[in-house]
Amino acid sequence: AATFIQSQARGMMDCGRYVRERAAVISAQMAARRWLLRRKWSTLEAARLAAQAAAAEAAAARVKAEESAREHAATFIQSRIRGSAARQNYSTLRAAVVSVQMCARRWVLRRKWRRLEAARLEAARIAAEEEEAAREAQAQLHAATFIQSHIRGKLARGQYSAERAAVIRAQMAVRRWILRVKWTRAREAREEAERVAAEAAKAKAEGNAAVFIQSRVRGAAARNRYAKERAAIISVQMCAR
Repeated sequence: AATFIQSQARGMMDCGRYVRERAAVISAQMAARRWLLRRKWSTLEAARLAAQAAAAEAAAARVKAEESAREHAATFIQSRIRGSAARQNYSTLRAAVVSVQMCARRWVLRRKWRRLEAARLEAARIAAEEEEAAREAQAQLHAATFIQSHIRGKLARGQYSAERAAVIRAQMAVRRWILRVKWTRAREAREEAERVAAEAAKAKAEGNAAVFIQSRVRGAAARNRYAKERAAIISVQMCAR
């Protein structure tokens, strides 16, 4: 927005300066042209008067032609010479006026070109400074974003590592507890089975059928209890995993 306002203000200033310079140039041209026209008119008026005088002299010479042919020829030659001199003087004045106009226009154009060139160089310098500032700001923004991304990644990796280690420790603790429980119950079941087997062997040896039946019932109950506890442990493991 500031750049746009500056460009608009400079444009308005340049337009105002260009209008003032154009008005001054037009005024100078008008003054020069009026002076040239007055001078040209004076010259033409003098030429016209000279032509009228030459015509009057020619008329007088024609009137006096019958009296003196030599005088008529001399007057005719003088009028020719004066006309040629007047035309030559007019051509010289016209060439001088055209040369002055060309010099004035060249000076005005050179002055205008210098001002426009200075304005263009100033605008180019300002544009280069703004572009350099924009590049520097972009580089700073990129560096800040890069640093933030690395810091956030490092924090996220650290948090993930800590959480992963905590989860692994929890899993290991749960698995150790499950294994201890499972091993304890298996040992108890094995000891119970060995005891029942020993009692059954003893009862069988003694022929005590009742004791043998009780041992069989107790073994079935122990096996059922072991199967239920094993299923419960497996369920706990599945939930923990």
